[in-house]
Amino acid sequence: RIIKGAKKEHRAHRNKPICLIKEISQSVSFRLETLQEDLASWKTKVRCLEPPVRERHAIMDSAEDSAVNDFLQILEEHRRNCERQGKYVEAEIAKNRLEELKVHEENRRKEAMRSRQLAERLGVEEAHMLEYQQFNADWDKKMGEYESHASDLVEAMRARHQNELTDFQQALLGKQQRPKFSRELLNLRKIQETLAKQKDYTEAHKIKLKCDALEAWELEKWKNAKQQEMFQREAKFKHQKQQELIALQRRIQ
Repeated sequence: RIIKGAKKEHRAHRNKPICLIKEISQSVSFRLETLQEDLASWKTKVRCLEPPVRERHAIMDSAEDSAVNDFLQILEEHRRNCERQGKYVEAEIAKNRLEELKVHEENRRKEAMRSRQLAERLGVEEAHMLEYQQFNADWDKKMGEYESHASDLVEAMRARHQNELTDFQQALLGKQQRPKFSRELLNLRKIQETLAKQKDYTEAHKIKLKCDALEAWELEKWKNAKQQEMFQREAKFKHQKQQELIALQRRIQ
């Protein structure tokens, strides 16, 4: 019995550190859970604020950093207290938890920085796209106005040229002079008049018929020559105006 009692006491004494470690681990876990709940509550309160978007993100990031730092300071203070009190197992747990949180916080900050950089890049690209679209819209509007104005200028010049051509044709017709007959026709007319004064009407009639035929031929010849001259001058006038129109179209292209 004595031996059995000694063995039971030895086993109880041996299991006592294990129970103590379990109790310390449970205590530290409970405190960590309490601190994490406080941190989550703080984040929730921060998210309830409604400033502008950029300011809201900046405040949330700052508040989250502050809450994490506070949590780390509390955990560090807990580790030091455990160290001073000789609670090395609990201090080891707190130290490991601190290292895990620091690594997690560093990763979170890197991810937040990448997210901010991506958001800024997307914002810049969106601003450039909007500026490019606005530039294209303004350019299309200005080009439409320019093309409309250029078309108006061309049509105005064509109308002016048509009016100038009409005036030019009328001026050509107004400047027509009486035809100059040949010396032969003028001499025959004088002979005709002389014969008529001498009462030689038969010969005068013959000369008159000859004069009338010659005059008709010379008049037709003169009309054809004047018409050809008018065509040439009109063609030259049209060519000049066409060159003016081409020059205008080249300037406004």
